Amino acid sequence: FALRMESLKKLNQTIVTKEKQYDIELVRKFISTLPFVLTGDQQLATNDIFRDLKKPNQMNRLLQGDVSSGKTIVSIIASLAVVTANFQVAIMSPTLVLAKQHYNTFKKYLDPYNIQIRLLTSDLSNKAKKLINEELKNDTIDIIIGTQSLIQEKLDFHNLGFVVID
Repeated sequence: FALRMESLKKLNQTIVTKEKQYDIELVRKFISTLPFVLTGDQQLATNDIFRDLKKPNQMNRLLQGDVSSGKTIVSIIASLAVVTANFQVAIMSPTLVLAKQHYNTFKKYLDPYNIQIRLLTSDLSNKAKKLINEELKNDTIDIIIGTQSLIQEKLDFHNLGFVVID
């Protein structure tokens, strides 16, 4: 397993991606408006992600913590940064309940910033799924949140730049 992981790390270093030149001032403003102060670990994780976003190599990170330790807010902050760099974000959750919870949380925090967020789940009609795919293709969706529907549906992203798998 360890040898395989090292092999994958070396392979990932050869994958060139676009650097994300995000709006750090907007991100700082967002963080300052949170109704709580980020913990030291949340700040450290966020800064590590920000450094990786500026690199021309694919990022692979494991954000680990207990329930309610603040992993979601770190994902929201990172997603905001990526969106300000004109890239789209996909958030995949293991269950419908968690996908809806993430959708509501992302909306709560990012609606004031005019971030376009959609929820894609298997219970949507084909017409609704087709509309979401058109919006992704036309770059009118910034963040798509869903279940495994994100990998089962044929989605055409305009400029996908960040994926979070919960």
